[in-house]
Amino acid sequence: PWTDYSILYTDYDTHSVVYACDTFGAGAVKLDWLWAITRTANAIGSAAHDAMKTTVFNVINSKLEDPGDLETRLRATQQTTAEGCVYSEYPIGQF
Repeated sequence: PWTDYSILYTDYDTHSVVYACDTFGAGAVKLDWLWAITRTANAIGSAAHDAMKTTVFNVINSKLEDPGDLETRLRATQQTTAEGCVYSEYPIGQF
């Protein structure tokens, strides 16, 4: 979504935590987004994924007021060619 994003954490090498929040309808509706983005795919349940998840959860808990139950609010998505994702050779919009 188009909004202001805050980088809550990055180690500049392996992963970043990005957060955004918007209100609509004179503040009646609040939506927030949170991503943990990795440079390389970590298989869900692998040691690397579990270590990254622990770091991300610690960052979220330290930066956000009442983030709720992160185990149920967040879900892992495996986005790799091994999972059937198809990626363009060129960035979209580039010619």
